[in-house]
Amino acid sequence: MLGLFIVIFIGSSPLPVPVEVFALTMVSLGASPLATVVLASIGATLGGILTYSIGYGIFRVSCLESKMKEKGEKAKRWFEHHGAHAVFFFALAPLPYDAIALISGAARMSITSFVTATLAGRLLRYALVVSGGQEVLKLMYPYLGSL
Repeated sequence: MLGLFIVIFIGSSPLPVPVEVFALTMVSLGASPLATVVLASIGATLGGILTYSIGYGIFRVSCLESKMKEKGEKAKRWFEHHGAHAVFFFALAPLPYDAIALISGAARMSITSFVTATLAGRLLRYALVVSGGQEVLKLMYPYLGSL
């Protein structure tokens, strides 16, 4: 399970890793589906926090901040009103989550809102991946028994 956590953490950072495959593999090898969903979600959230922090730090020290102050303020206001919904949707859907995490940090979105939306989206995503994946595996390989 530690390996799953590490892979999911790395997969939620800017490095591309097919994390859903690892989560489903763990369950097919006998790991608890609930533990897999929770651990994968926490690992993904921590990886998202890393990417958020990169966005927060890069744009804070960047000379672009002063040049893009007006656009940055617009982005910040937008994220104050809609950011949590966008982060939740990107965390749930197969979209480039790293981009929204990086932008969230750059726009100075509240870390509490970011973490809450990410964790909620990832919990739902991995619950769907694990439960749906189990059903597909049962159909494809009925001799595997109960997953």
